[in-house]
Amino acid sequence: FEGVAREYHAARRSYPPGDFDALEPLADLTVLDVGAGTGIATGELLDRAASVVAIDHGHEMLRRAAIRSPDLPAVVADGHALPIPTASIDLVYPVRGVGRG
Repeated sequence: FEGVAREYHAARRSYPPGDFDALEPLADLTVLDVGAGTGIATGELLDRAASVVAIDHGHEMLRRAAIRSPDLPAVVADGHALPIPTASIDLVYPVRGVGRG
């Protein structure tokens, strides 16, 4: 989706709020959003007062996420080799069985 990040973001619908409600409370937790793309789920997590680090392999996708959330820590990386110390994260999203199909 890297070459069509703007179009992807415009056409992509949000996730059902219940997906995120099931994760609460998120306030003051550090959540790693793996495959953050343009930040659709990231925004939902931020709205629930989580501290979010967005991970995606696409520069342009993360640039779009940063437009939505200017102070967002965003890391270009492969989700299979995360450059984040395990002990620094409280929750990894997507949680198996919640969100993203």
